[in-house]
Amino acid sequence: MEITLRGRLDSISAPDLPGLYEKTVAEGKIEKIAVDTSALDYISSAGLRVLLMMIKQVGAGNLTVTGQNETVQDIFDQTGFTDMIQ
Repeated sequence: MEITLRGRLDSISAPDLPGLYEKTVAEGKIEKIAVDTSALDYISSAGLRVLLMMIKQVGAGNLTVTGQNETVQDIFDQTGFTDMIQ
């Protein structure tokens, strides 16, 4: 599964992502997830919770995140998410 995130993933937009993800999971087993954040400006704790939910469902090492800008990378680093994503 490939996901491209754009704009802000925060408490307003984050609730949309689990619904889309759950719908896709219902259609078939997802073994790996690739998340492109090159167009993502900001991610809040609500967005991090969604990524954590995905990590728990596909297993550690099966979710990759690419393209993060300095702001998003700093958030990943400060919250320990860098250790959970490839």
